[in-house]
Amino acid sequence: MAAALTGLAGCASAGAADATRAAREFVDAVAAQRVDAACALVAPRAAPDCASGVSELADLGQVGSAEVWGDEARAETPTSVLFLHQFADGWRVTGAGCTGDGQSPYECVVGGP
Repeated sequence: MAAALTGLAGCASAGAADATRAAREFVDAVAAQRVDAACALVAPRAAPDCASGVSELADLGQVGSAEVWGDEARAETPTSVLFLHQFADGWRVTGAGCTGDGQSPYECVVGGP
C-alpha cells in the first residue's frame, strides 16, 4: 500500500511540475509580448479571445507552483490566477489574467476557469 501511495505522489508532483512549466511559459510569452507564442499555449476553447486578451495583460509576474487535481490545475501570480487543463499533448492554459473575490466566479482576460 505504501508503495502505491508513493507512486501516486510521484505522479502528482510530476503533473504539478509540468503544469507549472506550462504556466511559466505562457507568462514569459506574455511578458515578452509574443502573442503567437502565448496563444499557442492555450486550450482550444480559450483561443478565440486569446490575441486580444494577451495584448491586454500586463506583466503577470512570477508563477508559483501549480496545484493539480487530476487533469485540472491552478497557478497563481502576484496579480492573477491561471487555470490549466491537461490534454493528450500536454498542459494548456484555459484561463489567464483571472481574478476573483472568493464569492463570485473568476473573471478572466483570456478564457475562463
